[in-house]
Amino acid sequence: MGIPEPPEDPAGPRAALELLPTGLAIVDRELRVMLANRALRAVVGVGGGAPADPVGRLLGDVLPGAEPVVAACREVLADGRPVAGRLVPGGGAPRRGASTCLRIDVSPGVAVGGRPETLVVAIEDVTEYRRALDAAASLEALTEELSGALSLDDVLRVALDRAAAAVGAAACSVGLVEPGRDVLRVITVGFPGEVVGAFAELPADAALPGPAVVRDGRARYFADRRAAVEQFPQAAAILAGTAFEAAAVQPLLLDGERLGYLAVHFTDRGQLGPVDRELLAAVARGCAAAAHRARRGDEQRAERDLARRLQFLAGALAVASTADEVAAILTEQTPAVLGATVAIVGIYDPETRSFRMAVPTSTVPGRTRAQFEHWPLDAPLPSRDVFATGRPVVFGSLAERDRLYPALVGVEVAEQAWVQLPLQVQGRLLGTVSFGWPDPRRFAAEEIMRAHTIAELCSGALERARLADGQRQISEVLQRSLLPRRLPDVPGWQLAARYQPAGEAVRAGGDWFDAFGLPGGRLGLLIGDVAGHGVTAAGLMGQVRALARALARSGSPPGAVLESLSTAVHDLGAGAGADGDDDGVFVTCCYVQVDAARARLSVASAGHLAPLMRMPPVGDRPGRVRAVDLRVGFPLGVRRSAAYAECESPLLPGSTVLLFTDGLVERHDRLLDDGLAELADRFSAAPSGVDALCDDLMAAVQAGGEVSDDVALLAASPGGSPRTMACA
Repeated sequence: MGIPEPPEDPAGPRAALELLPTGLAIVDRELRVMLANRALRAVVGVGGGAPADPVGRLLGDVLPGAEPVVAACREVLADGRPVAGRLVPGGGAPRRGASTCLRIDVSPGVAVGGRPETLVVAIEDVTEYRRALDAAASLEALTEELSGALSLDDVLRVALDRAAAAVGAAACSVGLVEPGRDVLRVITVGFPGEVVGAFAELPADAALPGPAVVRDGRARYFADRRAAVEQFPQAAAILAGTAFEAAAVQPLLLDGERLGYLAVHFTDRGQLGPVDRELLAAVARGCAAAAHRARRGDEQRAERDLARRLQFLAGALAVASTADEVAAILTEQTPAVLGATVAIVGIYDPETRSFRMAVPTSTVPGRTRAQFEHWPLDAPLPSRDVFATGRPVVFGSLAERDRLYPALVGVEVAEQAWVQLPLQVQGRLLGTVSFGWPDPRRFAAEEIMRAHTIAELCSGALERARLADGQRQISEVLQRSLLPRRLPDVPGWQLAARYQPAGEAVRAGGDWFDAFGLPGGRLGLLIGDVAGHGVTAAGLMGQVRALARALARSGSPPGAVLESLSTAVHDLGAGAGADGDDDGVFVTCCYVQVDAARARLSVASAGHLAPLMRMPPVGDRPGRVRAVDLRVGFPLGVRRSAAYAECESPLLPGSTVLLFTDGLVERHDRLLDDGLAELADRFSAAPSGVDALCDDLMAAVQAGGEVSDDVALLAASPGGSPRTMACA
């Protein structure tokens, strides 16, 4: 007797089928479901509302989005060849922007006469797998776009576009830490305009998800708005008026540095799945790296731009000739260099131990300007501490200012944050400079260093201006002392002269003139120009003028006088090009002898402009003006033996002779010939008296703005009494 076989248990294969993770069904040729396991029934339930048990029903009626599955089954019935690994849409409701995805395998089952009578259909929900593939593709696209983002704004644009699309979010926001400020700059997409405007900046300590994530570096996930508001009640104001429910917030971290946060918002409820969480974290890491790189690039571009601006500022300060000019330059250029909106320079006077505000800026209210036009060193103000310690005084808000300096409580200024620094050269204090910003702020060390750099440039400019002012005063005093204080009394002649030094610091102090009587009732007129600098030029001018007067008083004709004078200047070693030296001073001179008895004038020129003569008026017409004919010779001292031609011109009664230096007609914005023509027209229309003539010509010079070169002029007309020189 053999051992009997155990009876067949039909529940065994069915039980094994139920345990399979893949949905499995057996259908007949009509595609009616004959058998389905639990996993398939779960897939059937994806559509929502489909029968839980599909047995006995057509596959197309029970499977959501069944068209692709039915089509695959019909292919196998037609040709007997299986379909393997085909991905088809499942037809279920999209999950935060991603549709359901199914993987199907269809194989022939029982065959009769080579024709399949049944099919084995395997269906697997691979939505999460597909999501992972899509996430990888999204991350790859994000990485590529971020690699091409050159600026921080480009990074933000990519982050906003890609992060929301990657996880199917309805809105996205990025908050970035602002260097030197306790705020986050927030950029959003998908939020209502009023929310965007109200929350464009968030305090770093705000009780909101974004700032909290930045503070502790931990991500936050919320299944719905109620969960978010329970943890962060202030979030209700942001979410009000929106349809947002679920949300996720990721920190932007790079090597432990917290750069900001990335947040996404959904209109449905439910926690973010593992794939989307990992994807959002990867997006945040990529954005953090790109933001750091872009910010560093922005900083490097800003550093290069700052270097150019500092160079421009240094160039402007290098030519400033007064303290007020220094202050004006700082006021104009400080915003571009520091970002401050005001710069105030206080000039210290050691004799009075007080400060003077140089060029009070219009941004300071009038009452405050009047209050601090002058103030003593010992006043309980920041300037006292700056001078006592030699270090800057910094306060980031007016509240801090009022706490540190109660004397300033109630002082009205528009700026909220201030830095005041000493202006000093080699330990000698010259004053202070204050920079103001419109908003409260925490100053970074780089900003203070930048302010120090500007203060050093300002200190050097103030010291140069102080020295230049002293040199200029010495030069002017010396020059005026060497010019005739009064024109001589020459019977039968009206004489007048004017002199105005250049407006620039330590300019040439070499314009000169002279007038004197000569034997036989003749008149001698001299004018010259020593083109040099300051005291040196003024001293040489005195020597040349004394030599010229001594030679001319001998009664020699103009050509002989200039010939002897040129030899003397050459022997002094002062003439331009003397002894082959190109560094000499350029000396020009024009000498006119007037003989009223003969109605003639003789003139010779050593590199100087020709005198002008105005004829007497004819009826109502003004007198015609012409240049005296002459042949211009070399400037004095260029050659030791130089010949100078004399030219004679008739002198009509009532005529006026005008000698002048080039400062009267030369301007950088016009040709010399145009200046001479303009002078001739003005000379023709000017009043008849020599004093009135000189006043009129000098008024025209002053109306043209600051004089860039010395101006001297000498006018003579036969008849009347002598006039005393006046200097403008």
